[in-house]
Amino acid sequence: MGSVLTLNGEVIWPGPLESLILAYKKMKQLLDPELVAADIIRSFSVSVQYEALINDLSTWGFKEGKNLYVCPYDWRKSNENAAEVLATLIEKAYAANGNDSDITLVAHSMGGLVSRYYLESGKFNARPGFTAVHNLITLGTPHRGAPLALTAAMGMEKRLFLSADQVKELVNDARYPSLYQLMPSPVEPFAWDDTFGKEYSPVDVYDPAVAGKLGLNQQNLDAARAFRAVLDQGKPPAGVRYFFFGGTRQVTTSYVYVGATVRKMDIEDAGDGTVPAWSSGLGSGVQCQPVGGEHATIYKNDGLRQTLARLLGYSAMLTAAAAIQGVEVAIRERVSEPQQPVHVALSFRSSVTKVQGRIRLERAQVNAAGEFSGYAPYGRTYPITYQGMNAEKLNLAFDAPEKPALYKVIFESADAKLQGQDDLFVQAPA
Repeated sequence: MGSVLTLNGEVIWPGPLESLILAYKKMKQLLDPELVAADIIRSFSVSVQYEALINDLSTWGFKEGKNLYVCPYDWRKSNENAAEVLATLIEKAYAANGNDSDITLVAHSMGGLVSRYYLESGKFNARPGFTAVHNLITLGTPHRGAPLALTAAMGMEKRLFLSADQVKELVNDARYPSLYQLMPSPVEPFAWDDTFGKEYSPVDVYDPAVAGKLGLNQQNLDAARAFRAVLDQGKPPAGVRYFFFGGTRQVTTSYVYVGATVRKMDIEDAGDGTVPAWSSGLGSGVQCQPVGGEHATIYKNDGLRQTLARLLGYSAMLTAAAAIQGVEVAIRERVSEPQQPVHVALSFRSSVTKVQGRIRLERAQVNAAGEFSGYAPYGRTYPITYQGMNAEKLNLAFDAPEKPALYKVIFESADAKLQGQDDLFVQAPA
């Protein structure tokens, strides 16, 4: 969902600031197949998104339009379609930079699957620039699938701007199978039976009988099966190095129980909040570095940034003030309904034996015209006191505020040496 989608010049995705709080009102347009992917989402409202990664790349010597190209694509449509968009962009970059081009793909989330399809399917090998691709670096990619894709398809997950029902409507449209293509393939036992006498038996959600009971779209399931079959059989082309980053410090849905009811198996420190750790790597000799960070903004993680800079040839250490927050604040439920539990992971740059500080909230202020006008302190503070063995991370939880709005969740220690923040979007229930 990381590309800006427009229709006749009007931005349809992402929604306006009020859509983070109230209902998203452009659902009809979002279902229009004529939308155009105009750009990556650099920021929305006052929340910095891919702009943070672009700024890092600029610091490391890359310049847009010269040796840095962004690849927006229609994230609703099939990943095969997105791979064609990527192939066309690579041709453009290759033509602009000459036959001695050395191309690295840096891909976040689903973009890593798109990149692998481009490299592994065999459909693009003869295209200009293919042999110039020497590296694929993925950030939080569900290489073996994300169980959350199943519950999203069933209408159990809300996302930025969209209610759970709106997510379900979009992803079950046969024109838009990409969410289904994020599910684990049939060879991955990610759905388990929990009925008496069948506990923990694997369930094949691709089976038409099972899919029918779950209300899944068979056409999109078939598209997912075909897409996953290519990646299951594929391997890195000769001369292409794969390097993957996977988040490990968030409560993450690792499996789904499917029986009389459907429920998620959430496990602490099992992934990045969306992609379980078992899915972020491939094994078979492919390097994968565990890092902190929440899925949607994993590229802001300090450990990831340090390694990525080295992989891209930047030799200096990241010691600028912007690179050091002291503690990383990563929120799992970036979109929450009022008074629902919000899980926060505080990850420290080095282990600590004593922490004394607090978490406080600031609410975005919006004027009558719907424009952001600043932040103001909101509600109570949550004191945090820890003393004991070396700790690299603390997991905490609090209830989301009652009032729908955009919030900053700020951690600050008593001595101000440790501080960090993350965004929380509280939406009214549908």
